[in-house]
Amino acid sequence: MTDGIPLESLLDGFRDRYRTLTVAPEPLDLTDCYWSAEAGRHVAPRSYGPLPESRVLGYLAFGGAFVRKFAKDADGRVLRRDGLPVIGGFSLEQRVMACLCLYDIRNTSLYEISDAMDGTHRVQGYRRWHLRRLIDGIRAVHPDFSPDGDSCFLFAGPRAEAEPRIALNALWLRAIIRDGRDCLKAMSGDEADLMAAVFPGSVLAGDTDEIRRRSYMWGREIWQPQSADFLARKIATWRDFTGLSRSGWAAVSARS
Repeated sequence: MTDGIPLESLLDGFRDRYRTLTVAPEPLDLTDCYWSAEAGRHVAPRSYGPLPESRVLGYLAFGGAFVRKFAKDADGRVLRRDGLPVIGGFSLEQRVMACLCLYDIRNTSLYEISDAMDGTHRVQGYRRWHLRRLIDGIRAVHPDFSPDGDSCFLFAGPRAEAEPRIALNALWLRAIIRDGRDCLKAMSGDEADLMAAVFPGSVLAGDTDEIRRRSYMWGREIWQPQSADFLARKIATWRDFTGLSRSGWAAVSARS
C-alpha cells in the first residue's frame, strides 16, 4: 500500500483511465539520435554507457503521456536542490509507472524529459537538441507520434540485455491496461521466460530484501513501496507458474 491506497486499486484505476492506450512493443533503435556533430561523438547520460557499443532502444505507447516527474515553481521552472532536479508528488500514473521502472527494467520516459525541458535547459543528461532528434527519429517510423499525447520509453545497454527489458516492460504495461489488478495473478510462458532473463536468481527465489532493493527509488525519501509489492506479487506468481520447489529456488538463487 502507499498513502493508504492498495496496489490493486492503483492498477484498476490506471486500467480504467487508460483503456484505449495502445502499446507498440517493437523496439526502435534511437542510438543515432545521440550523435553530436559538434562534439564529434555520441552524447548521452553517463548511465547509458558508451555509445554506440551500448544501444538506446525505445518502445511506444499511444494515447497517454507518462509521466510528469519533476516539480516546478510558479513560473514553470524546474525546482532544484543541491543542483539536482526535485521529483514532485506522486500521482496515480507515477505510482503505477514506478512498478514498471524497477532497477532491472529501468528506463527513461521521453515525456518526463520533454515536460521538464519547458522549465530548464538540461535534465538527467538530456538537452533540448536530444529531444528534437528523438522526436524526429520516432516520427521517421511512426509519423503520427505526439510527444505531448503519447509516450516513448527509452532503455540503454547492450542490445541482448535491453531487448528483454523492453519486452517485459511492454508486456506488463499491456497487462495492466487489460487486466488491472488481475495482472498480478496472471503468467504466461513468454512472461516467465522474460522474467528469468531480466531478474537475478536471488530475486526469482523470492528474497524479500532483494526484491525491496530492486524497487523504485529504494533507500530514498521518495521510495515507492507499491513497486516492491508489485514485484513481490509477480515473483510469487512466477514461482507458482514455474513450479519450482524450495530446493529449486535455492538453485536459482545461487545463480546471483
